Amino acid sequence: MASTSRWLKKNNDNGAPCSFSNDKVTGHKIKLFAHILPTADIQQRNYPNLYPQRPLLCTECLSDVYDNSHIGF
Repeated sequence: MASTSRWLKKNNDNGAPCSFSNDKVTGHKIKLFAHILPTADIQQRNYPNLYPQRPLLCTECLSDVYDNSHIGF
């Protein structure tokens, strides 16, 4: 079994091949791995009228720009 397949199946707690909770976890893993989580930089690109074109800081640390590289992957 490929390592990617093992990684995606790691949090399959209920043993079912398909479930809403497993799909949600797997979707988050894929977005995290592909650097496409809806962070401030992605939101600014997709919704320029809603998000100002200035650096938006992380709401937890208030010091770093909130983008996918700040999440820690």
